[in-house]
Amino acid sequence: MRQKLTWVILIIVMVGALFQNLGKLPLIDDEGLRGLVALDMKFQGDLITPTTAGEYYFNKPPLYNWIILFFFNLFGSASEFVLRLPMVLSLLGFTATIFFYLKRHYNKETALLTALFFLTSGRILFYESLHGLIDITFSWVIFLQIICLYEFFRRRKYREMFLLSYLLAAGGFMLKGLPVVPFQGITLLVVLVMNKSLKTFFNRWHFAGIGLFIVLVGSYFYAYYLKNPGMLDDFLTTLFLQSGSRTLFANPIGEVLGHLVAYPFELIFHFLPWSLFVLLLFSRSVRKDIRKDRRQWFFVMAFFFNILVYWLSPISYPRYILMLVPLGLTPLVDQFVRQEYKLVEKISSWFLWVISGVIILAIPAVMIFNFLKDFQNVPGLLVKTIGIILILTGLMYKYFRNPSLQVYIIVLVMLVGRIGYNSIVSMERHQSNMNVVVDESRKVAEISKGQPLYSFFDPEINTIDYHGRIKHRYTAHFYLQRFKQDLIPIRTTFESKGFYLITQKHLDKYDVDLYAKYEYHPGYRLKYLVKKKQKFAF
Repeated sequence: MRQKLTWVILIIVMVGALFQNLGKLPLIDDEGLRGLVALDMKFQGDLITPTTAGEYYFNKPPLYNWIILFFFNLFGSASEFVLRLPMVLSLLGFTATIFFYLKRHYNKETALLTALFFLTSGRILFYESLHGLIDITFSWVIFLQIICLYEFFRRRKYREMFLLSYLLAAGGFMLKGLPVVPFQGITLLVVLVMNKSLKTFFNRWHFAGIGLFIVLVGSYFYAYYLKNPGMLDDFLTTLFLQSGSRTLFANPIGEVLGHLVAYPFELIFHFLPWSLFVLLLFSRSVRKDIRKDRRQWFFVMAFFFNILVYWLSPISYPRYILMLVPLGLTPLVDQFVRQEYKLVEKISSWFLWVISGVIILAIPAVMIFNFLKDFQNVPGLLVKTIGIILILTGLMYKYFRNPSLQVYIIVLVMLVGRIGYNSIVSMERHQSNMNVVVDESRKVAEISKGQPLYSFFDPEINTIDYHGRIKHRYTAHFYLQRFKQDLIPIRTTFESKGFYLITQKHLDKYDVDLYAKYEYHPGYRLKYLVKKKQKFAF
């Protein structure tokens, strides 16, 4: 009864932690890019052609932008909360998938802890789940693809195995492009080699699955070709080059060797504290047990061979391998739950004591926020820090009084840490950064109300960089279009009608009337809102 109550409390706190102040943290530029493409689609009435400020955008297919646009339309808002909502719902769906899938094959505690450890690992809880990016949704699709290949092969249901996995692969491709192909190919080969069934590769349903993938993905690109007949080659070339730039052969050998050594330790760091369970592999008995369990051994092989792609690539981020984390965690969590060997007991006990020691030392450190200058404007700071300290102290009291619930209490501590982050850090960043970009963008939209607004690009002064011909960040352009409720395209000449956002170099070169300074983010250079020179009375 006590354990079930703990599980209910965990789920409630988990959902609360993920949604609390979700719209307060300032957008990072990749989020602004996703939202900007969605707004471009809305204002241009074109779901086929991804653009940024009306300029062709080739780096990603548009499925995630369609999802964002659906939520924008559903809520009638392009707020930060709505932009991030698809990510949070995907994370909850991914976590639930891990639990319900593992519950069918292992005991309920193994399933629940694996799901909770995935969600509360440091990288996911304190970064990925804060930002409205593609990767969690993409990882959920790829995880489903991986378990689909294994489970349907195990039952010899080749039709379902190939058709469903390639259907998921098509969805993954439309989310993120070529990275889906290695996941499908490598996982399929792992399944077939493990079961000494390479001939299944030539099964007629495999060709049917490939055909389904080609038809689904090809239909989109055919529609793109009809809409933009001269741009399809550029779109496909960019998709291939973007993936190729991150491979082993596209980077200096020194960077590759350094990455090969550092990568395993980086992963352990990013997915703390639960990644420390890798120490259980020091037990020979644990390794034997994992090898005996066909499903767990498949997880290990699928994890290893899929992660090699990123291990060999110096340009690799933890968010690229989120779909593999449950595969790596499951065998370790199963051993932790069963506690069949003395070495497992020792390592588990050591882990719990180390983590509890870190938490105890961290509790009084929460008060430091009250003495940091940047946080003095956070509403109710003292009350929040005292509240967090009291909650953590109470949890640690329960920790030592209830040994059977210790690991769940550590999960609760992680979630309380996220709530503290939401309440203090997110609010500080909201006060110092977001108010500026929101207020400035709203001001520009109000001044230019009823007239066109353009972003100016001078080929003689400006170069095309990461942001294309937009001479400010994607986030800034997203906010401008959100408040303007219209497309803000690029122009290379001044026309008599309309406002323009220009840089200092443009201001020095052209004879224009200055209407406002636009400080779209503290620490970045100013932009200026101007019109072509004309008589104007202040």
